[in-house]
Amino acid sequence: MKLFPGCATEAVFRKIFLACLFTLAVLHISALPAAAALNSERILIFRYPGLTTASEYTALAHAFTAAGLSFADTDVIPASGRGLLVYFPAALEDAYASGLARNIENFVLTGGTLIASGVPGQGFAEFAGIASWDTSRQRFRVDFTREGASYFSFINRPEERYFLTGNRSNKKSLASCGYTVSGGETIALFDDGTAAIWRKEKGEGEIYLIGLSITDLILKPELGLDPGASRIFVNGFEPAADVVKLLLKHIAFRKDGFLITKRAVPHLDRSALLLTFEVEEVNRLKDAEKFFDLCAGESMSATFFVTAKNYGKNGKEEYYIDDDSIGIIKKIFQKGCEIGCHTFTHSWGFFRMPQGSSDMDPLSYDGMGLKTLYGELKTLKKILESQVEGLQIVTFRSGHLGDNDRLSEALEKSGYLYSSNYSAGDLMTCYPVELLSGKTLDSPGGPLIEFPYALDDSAAPLYLREDNLERAAYVFKDIITANAENGTVTVMNIRPDGREYLVSFTGRILDFCAANGIPVRSIEKFGDYYRKRNSVLAGWKKDNGEITITLSEALPGLSFLIEGRRKDKHYRRGRLPRELYRRRQHRIY
Repeated sequence: MKLFPGCATEAVFRKIFLACLFTLAVLHISALPAAAALNSERILIFRYPGLTTASEYTALAHAFTAAGLSFADTDVIPASGRGLLVYFPAALEDAYASGLARNIENFVLTGGTLIASGVPGQGFAEFAGIASWDTSRQRFRVDFTREGASYFSFINRPEERYFLTGNRSNKKSLASCGYTVSGGETIALFDDGTAAIWRKEKGEGEIYLIGLSITDLILKPELGLDPGASRIFVNGFEPAADVVKLLLKHIAFRKDGFLITKRAVPHLDRSALLLTFEVEEVNRLKDAEKFFDLCAGESMSATFFVTAKNYGKNGKEEYYIDDDSIGIIKKIFQKGCEIGCHTFTHSWGFFRMPQGSSDMDPLSYDGMGLKTLYGELKTLKKILESQVEGLQIVTFRSGHLGDNDRLSEALEKSGYLYSSNYSAGDLMTCYPVELLSGKTLDSPGGPLIEFPYALDDSAAPLYLREDNLERAAYVFKDIITANAENGTVTVMNIRPDGREYLVSFTGRILDFCAANGIPVRSIEKFGDYYRKRNSVLAGWKKDNGEITITLSEALPGLSFLIEGRRKDKHYRRGRLPRELYRRRQHRIY
């Protein structure tokens, strides 16, 4: 292995097999100026004026960013498709009507891989071999076929073998297009038996057709606009959107049988546990001190969400930020942990609060009269930053996990960078999410990154009690492992509320993480790295046993997953029997 002198980037290896057990021998990594061109984009998103929908492009960009894939935009379908993969976020029917039929067909016939979704239209259907199709809002489930599951190495858990597209109880589902096909291979089926994901070789290339829009599968859950398709709120594994992201990634892997992606976690870490505590009243602030020895130090950090007011035993709001409280908060901060905002008053009415004025004076807000978003976001931040030297509060979680349609905009204007306000079940993902500035599909992107929480000590279906700690430990460890297998992180939330067994339980989870190469981090500490990771552009090329990775800038700790496949008698355009696809992506060499 060779690294260019002076490059701070780390290379993370796994052994790959090409041809006859060929092991990667030489890797070059170089950092170019940010303006330098990266010449190895193999993944293109087609953007054509009047055809490409902005939301579909945004959804694809979110998926590729989470999966660590570099991509480029194009408004021209390449004349030759060899070695290229194009995601087509536009209606094929409209594309054919716009005179792009020959370009699309030639791209596929000359070796390109085309991925499209929705209604194919008559012209493309005839080219691809689709007998008929039917649109519906009464399909509620997608199941990978046995053959389809064997295609993709990430499908190794029961929850990943299917995902829901609607909720039968409220009779709402996503718009879908089911295909009746001749030839090709059906990767997944809708619950009515029509093809949901279908692949066919055509000429020297191949076509993938998905009967749901990427907007509906990824972007709508991020905005809370899905039809209630989540299988669980928290304390369970809900990978529906993650399966779609990994599916797109593995289509890219199958294209060349070789893929390099930016890993979500730095160094050689297998994953990361982002540990949070909700400190909602003065007694919990004192109880929080009991967790210091577990999560404070050079190798660990955590996020403590604090508030200023809550309802006391007499049913009235009590203000508890006094000298003693400030002393504890200083101690938390000085031990290397993060202080996050949990709103000023921890009000149940957060979801219906008006936004208020962004120019409001935080020190004039007492939360007794009209409560506003800006008052809840700015007041505690101002008070604590003025009394704790060096403190900057950049992470937010609302009281009672309340949402608000204007929240993202208010957070941005109040100086926040990170949020952990939604459950992984709600968003149907454990990957960090780049939040839009509003709650509509056409909202612009913003600087906020959401870290959805997957584990919670006080939520159904697994409220932690002394009599269920063994089961809870098994569930928590299994979810952490599942997310590590998918290359992402896990957010765990604990409420220091006097339950003494929570301290030992948290210690057990942290010991498990330490034994499995999973560091414990605060949201801010991990978020700062993740934001920089997303901004680094990476290109690569492979030639005669040498791989060159070119970066737009060097990032200490940035690591790569290098995946390849062995060409043997089982190999046929990327297809291997299931037993050869067992997950090994976290055995890093």
